[in-house]
Amino acid sequence: MLELEGERFRAIGTSGLVRTFDGQQFEIQPGPSLFREVIATGRAAFTNDAIDPRIDARFRAALQIRQAAVAPIVLDGGVSGLLLCINSAYGAYSSHDIEWLGHLADHSALVLRHQRLIRRAQDAATDARSRAEDAALAALAARHNAVLARTARVLAEAKSRDAVYTGIADVLHDELRAAGMALYEASPPLEHARLEYQWGAGTISPSRVASGFGTSGLGDVVRNATSMFIEDLVEQTDRHQSFGRDELLDAGMHALALLPLVFDGQPRGLLSVRHADTLRFDEEERRLLMDIAMQVTIAYRNVNYLADLERRAVRLAAMARATSTHARHRPGSAPRSDRRRGTRGHPAHGLRHSTDLGDRLCRASS
Repeated sequence: MLELEGERFRAIGTSGLVRTFDGQQFEIQPGPSLFREVIATGRAAFTNDAIDPRIDARFRAALQIRQAAVAPIVLDGGVSGLLLCINSAYGAYSSHDIEWLGHLADHSALVLRHQRLIRRAQDAATDARSRAEDAALAALAARHNAVLARTARVLAEAKSRDAVYTGIADVLHDELRAAGMALYEASPPLEHARLEYQWGAGTISPSRVASGFGTSGLGDVVRNATSMFIEDLVEQTDRHQSFGRDELLDAGMHALALLPLVFDGQPRGLLSVRHADTLRFDEEERRLLMDIAMQVTIAYRNVNYLADLERRAVRLAAMARATSTHARHRPGSAPRSDRRRGTRGHPAHGLRHSTDLGDRLCRASS
């Protein structure tokens, strides 16, 4: 049975030698053609001549066609398909055979109609599935952007180190259902590692971080600047890869995302995000976590800048206080009005001593 599609036909419901071509589509040969004759007249046609030019030469030798008969399959008043019967043995078709072939073509019309309905249903299901997938992807993209926007807003509004880290923890808890997090400062060759911040369940001792970070799986994440996602800590039995595994399991944690913090092309730390349930980190979840880690990297760098500015401010304030105190108590110092006019005292000498004292206080305060 052949289903017509404009100037092409598709082989369906094949049997015998023709089964080789099942599901394939071909152009109707130009010029003399049994197919074109039946389509044009709407009546069956046949030939018992093995070299009849109306037999498509592409199939004559392949199927060893000696006789061929074709009947139209009529749907909705038009020829929608063809019922092809071929014979590779000696013999001949008669008008009686063609009459029976016509009856079979009438039944084939029902089959063709059903196949078309099934195909339309399948196409509709495929289209609906595609639309649903597109909608799901759009929803994931919207969630992704919303989480990153909230993280950026939290970081922009934070005025202190604690506000930065508390804001990040809130985002991870609310948007990613995280039950805990830890932020480590470390960089290759990992001789020193420090716990910068931790929140939630599964906290770990800072002293243990300092002693075991570099030789653990956490150290590998920083060293290789490559994220690690552990979907089930129970199955993570490698002691090297599962640093702190027992503490995390005791605290009810079962999944873990370890994300390197990289800026200026160099790893500078690690963000650990903990989940109470086992979790399949799909591609979207991993991408979102890595994007958040990038924002955390920027925030961490800004926190360090802020801390450095605060230390500088403390030093300058200490120097100013020390200078003022030393100037007031210097032996033989002139009255304030005289000093303002510069008539007594040695400002240069006093400034040198004040600076020395300020440096000592600054070192003590830092």
